[in-house]
Amino acid sequence: MREREVNNMKGRAISKNHRGLTRSATRSWSRQVVVLVLGLLWLTLPLATATAQDDKKEQEVTAFKREKKERPKADASTKPGFKAKADEREFKLISAKKRDEAIRLLKDLIDATDDGDPEKPEFLFQVAELYWQKGKYYEQKAFRTQDEMYEAQDRNDRAQADRLKRQMQDELAEAKRLREETVKVYVEIIKKYENFEQLPKVYYFLGANLIEVGKRPQALGIFRELIKKYPDTEFVPNVLLAFGEYYFDNDDMQQAMKAYEKVMSFKGSAIRNYAAYKLAWCYYNLTYYDKALDQFLDVVKETERAKHANDKALRKEALRDIVLTYTHIGTPGKAIRFFERLVRSKSDVFYMSERLAQLYADSGKFVESTALYQKLIALNKKSFKVMDYQLEIVRNVEALGVKLDTVREVLRAMALFEATKGYQDAKPEQVTQIRQRLELILREYATTYHREAQETRNDETYALAYELYKSYLNSYPDSKDAYIMTFFYGELLYRLKKFDEAAVQYDNVIDMDPQGRYTKEAVHAAVLSYQKALTVSEDLPDSPDLEIPEAGSEGDTTPNSVPPKKVLTQEEQNLIKACERYIKYNPEGESVVKVKYSAARLYFDKNHFESAVPRFEDIVQNHSSHRLAVISANLHLDALLLTNQFDELDRVSNTYRENPSLSKDAVLMTRINGIAEKSTFRRCNALEDKKQWEAAAKCFTDFYRKFPNSDLVDKALYNAALDYERIKQIGKAIDVRKGLLQLRPNSDLVPTTLFNIGGNYHAIAVYSEASNFYELFVKHFPKDEKAEEALRNAATFRQGLGQYERAIADYEHYMTLFPQKKKECAEVFFQIGVIYENEEKTRQAFDQYSDYARKWAKVGKADRVLEAHTKMGMILWESGKIRQAKQEFDKTLKIYKGMREGQRADLTSGADAAAQARFMQGQAEFLELTAIKLKLPERVLQQQLVKKIKGYEEARKIYFDVFKFGRPDWTIASLYRIGSLFQDFANEIRNSPLPAGLTYDQEEIYRSGLEEKAAGIETGAIESYEKCLEAAQQASWFNEYSKKCEVALGDLLPQKYRKPSELRAPPTKYKPGFRGAPFKKDAVHEVEKGLVAESK
Repeated sequence: MREREVNNMKGRAISKNHRGLTRSATRSWSRQVVVLVLGLLWLTLPLATATAQDDKKEQEVTAFKREKKERPKADASTKPGFKAKADEREFKLISAKKRDEAIRLLKDLIDATDDGDPEKPEFLFQVAELYWQKGKYYEQKAFRTQDEMYEAQDRNDRAQADRLKRQMQDELAEAKRLREETVKVYVEIIKKYENFEQLPKVYYFLGANLIEVGKRPQALGIFRELIKKYPDTEFVPNVLLAFGEYYFDNDDMQQAMKAYEKVMSFKGSAIRNYAAYKLAWCYYNLTYYDKALDQFLDVVKETERAKHANDKALRKEALRDIVLTYTHIGTPGKAIRFFERLVRSKSDVFYMSERLAQLYADSGKFVESTALYQKLIALNKKSFKVMDYQLEIVRNVEALGVKLDTVREVLRAMALFEATKGYQDAKPEQVTQIRQRLELILREYATTYHREAQETRNDETYALAYELYKSYLNSYPDSKDAYIMTFFYGELLYRLKKFDEAAVQYDNVIDMDPQGRYTKEAVHAAVLSYQKALTVSEDLPDSPDLEIPEAGSEGDTTPNSVPPKKVLTQEEQNLIKACERYIKYNPEGESVVKVKYSAARLYFDKNHFESAVPRFEDIVQNHSSHRLAVISANLHLDALLLTNQFDELDRVSNTYRENPSLSKDAVLMTRINGIAEKSTFRRCNALEDKKQWEAAAKCFTDFYRKFPNSDLVDKALYNAALDYERIKQIGKAIDVRKGLLQLRPNSDLVPTTLFNIGGNYHAIAVYSEASNFYELFVKHFPKDEKAEEALRNAATFRQGLGQYERAIADYEHYMTLFPQKKKECAEVFFQIGVIYENEEKTRQAFDQYSDYARKWAKVGKADRVLEAHTKMGMILWESGKIRQAKQEFDKTLKIYKGMREGQRADLTSGADAAAQARFMQGQAEFLELTAIKLKLPERVLQQQLVKKIKGYEEARKIYFDVFKFGRPDWTIASLYRIGSLFQDFANEIRNSPLPAGLTYDQEEIYRSGLEEKAAGIETGAIESYEKCLEAAQQASWFNEYSKKCEVALGDLLPQKYRKPSELRAPPTKYKPGFRGAPFKKDAVHEVEKGLVAESK
């Protein structure tokens, strides 16, 4: 199985990319790093070269170099890391005093014992054992002394270190002497006591000690003699191992393999696993890596349960050596998965993987090493150990020298640190140490790449430095180097044209230390950065429109009032603050005027005039020869004008006029000379602001007299007319406006002035003149937005004045000028019909209404089509064409009924027309009734009565229907007509013919009966007439029908009602929507209820 796996890995090149690695990487870390790295994508876009165009010189940064400690290399030796000792005896921890006492006693026993005594070799063996133990004691003591010596060297305590070194050398010499004493004793035993039962052990220990003192050939001779004399001794495996080690150390791998294989044949031997381990190394040295890997794997398997003393250490070394072997036949992408299949312990997997990654790095395979460390990071998501891996990755990319990769991994390390520093296994001292290490790395690369970029002008290198500076200051804002790093970060940002960010960093520099090394540079750079972001204009502003408000503006809403302050944006506040700092910390700086101007201009543009004015004046007074002085002077004047400080304006104008430097600027001087004119005009505006209209009007007319050639004359006269208008002096307003037309006939204000004259005549009810000016306005300015209103007014006035021909001409002109206004043209067309009707040109009126109904009904008001048909019906009615008239009335009511309820609710005059049409239908019925005369014989009389009663009933229903339209005039008319129906019927009864053959008395009785019936019917007439008057009073609507009701009541009930003695004004001021009045809700209901009851 393992052989197949190893064969599959043979010959595969290590991947040069990281495909698949991020899939298992920690998601949160990846996101953070991806965000950082994606910010570098813009590196492919070339930045504009700033060398010749920048207005500041970039300060040169000094690259910081950290003290780098070389990474300890992994042990990649081609020799085994574990070596079995020939002498495996246990070192006994007894006191030196007791050991020395035991040696002394044994030596006394040896001296006192005869050579032939069988116990003497035992005494010699024991003293040799004590010599060996004592030698081991001195050897271990020398190691401890060596450690103390290193510590003294680290403390730079040279004297102590030298003393300990001498002590260590003495201890090692004593250990060697004791081993040699041991050897002598063993030799003595062999020579003198051939029958000593422990002689095999003596042989073996002698050989082992000879090896330790560097006498391997002699040791091998002893081992051969041991095997020869004692072929079945328990030390055979150890002896074979010694020969194997000898051959191995002398590069005779074939002989070594044979020896190791023989050792391995002793199944229960404690050194069997070690022999297997060395066999693997033989394969490795012979470059049989497949077999070596298999053999190492066997050792790992056999030592997993650690049956023998050295198995644990041997297993660890085997794992190390598997990794070394893997470097020859494996790929980093499959390493961890391979190790996981070989060992159960996760810690073993990590140990092997770490070693492999380090071996890759040590052999210059940095890409492969990085790939493996990335996998280890993915497998240790919840451990602070990942920081060690990531720092190794940083070492790898540093060695490769690819800047972008280096920055990416350094930033990844920072993100990883932030994510893992709170983990459970993150010890405070480790966190502090790694944080400090990362700080040095960031600082070094930020300053190094920055310096390199300054020398090479390479935009990509600048961008890399940018990312590193940003990370450094985010992570170490309080470090001792934060000040200098902040300043140079600002310098780099400025170079990259990230002016907003640069400004913040320069501000931070000043906040950190106002008197610091880079204060002057920082205040200057901060101003420049904010100016880049805001681009404060240095051009002479175009401000005439700010100085004089638009003509006709009311005083309290014109630009003449002080413009309200606008809120300064945060960016503007930042620039102003930067300017103030510059002036404070670098008052003699070469850019101080520009800086002062920037602050003043920002205040000015946001209407903070109280802050802008002293700054502009400072520039003009203290730097009058600077190019910005003229601009500042202009803005100073603007600010005074805008704040209505006219006295101050005069003072400043005189001061500036006398300034030698400013007087050279002809444009400024022209403007200053014109200040008097504009100042006067603004004083007039100020009077308007105070609503002193008459004084303002006089001020503006005086302005014309004082400055007759001014460009502001038309505005002055225009404003004067408005002010006269405001105090109701319309005649003066008209005169001033006519003067404007004569003096400035080409002014932009002429159209409005012409229209306003028409409005003035309109206001004083001189409609003929109003019409003349409105028509003149339309004639000269037909495309003006007010032309429609003017023409509509003129036509209406002409119509009202009875100037029908001119009214019709205006209406027709309207339709020519505004054909697109369909609804308005429909109304105009209808009004022409009204004019014809007023002129009693019934034929033309009828045709006009007829054309309206055919051509304009769909686009005109819904009211008008109803009116048109009703008016046509009335024309026909008046000409006696009752049948044709009824047809028009029917059309009116058909159209009305066809409307939706909402449409009918919106009707005004149309509702009147519909009500009138229904009323006229009642009138037609009434006419037919009046044509029926009662006459004898009685049978005929009865038939005529029945016919009249039915006719009356039908007519009354029609009149009742009129109530439903809710129109007061026609409701009153219907009430009157209902009353007249009753009264007419009563008179018919009263005047009906008498039957023939009646006596006088019978006739009187018959007439009395008729009178009684007639009187009863007249009660209904009285009720209807009273309801008619009640409805008229409720609606305050009195017309001919209400008057007829009064006359009828005066005739019927003279004791209660008097006939009207005076005429009431007709209801000419009818308002649309009257249908909602109480009249409809109460009067109609009451009248209808009463009359229906009466009719029964």
